[in-house]
Amino acid sequence: EQASRPPLRPETIDTYELVYEHYFNSTYRLSLSGYQYQIDGLITLTETEDGEPYYDNLEDVHARGVELELEGSYDNGTVLRGSWSVQRAKDTASGLELTNSPRQLGKLSASTPILNSKVFANLELQYNSETVTLARTHSPSYWITNFTLNSHDRWSKVELTAGIYTAFDEERLFPGSEEHAQTLLQQQGRTYGAEVIVRF
Repeated sequence: EQASRPPLRPETIDTYELVYEHYFNSTYRLSLSGYQYQIDGLITLTETEDGEPYYDNLEDVHARGVELELEGSYDNGTVLRGSWSVQRAKDTASGLELTNSPRQLGKLSASTPILNSKVFANLELQYNSETVTLARTHSPSYWITNFTLNSHDRWSKVELTAGIYTAFDEERLFPGSEEHAQTLLQQQGRTYGAEVIVRF
């Protein structure tokens, strides 16, 4: 039975996107985009009649979405940005909505210079709407908040970033996949991180 399984084929994707941008002045930019993509031969975990798991090119996926973004860039270096997207991804054969594919995604971010404009303080809010699970129930929607500091142009070849992620220890439950016994998986809460990037 193992030998009779067809070899995996590469997934293929066709993507189409239309973008409209409008600059109100040197400060504000509005962007509206619509997209559509078709994935053929999506690699999916399945199992034999004996319960042995394996991967196969089982699904074709069709998705459509729109995204709206507004950005303000100010003379002192402050950047404010907000975006909202609405999307829908379905299995082509069954017409069922894909699991772990939120219909709505939102993001608000603010970045402003401090310490003589050499360090930037950043605030980011992210929203994920509820998503379908393998049991065809829904995982709850959630917001998360991230705070970071980064050095930007403090040194020519070195950039430092430090932050608090999921700062308010918000609860996040993701749909489990085929290899998990649980329908929903608890994600990591508040974390602290730092990163050093050195360019040569």
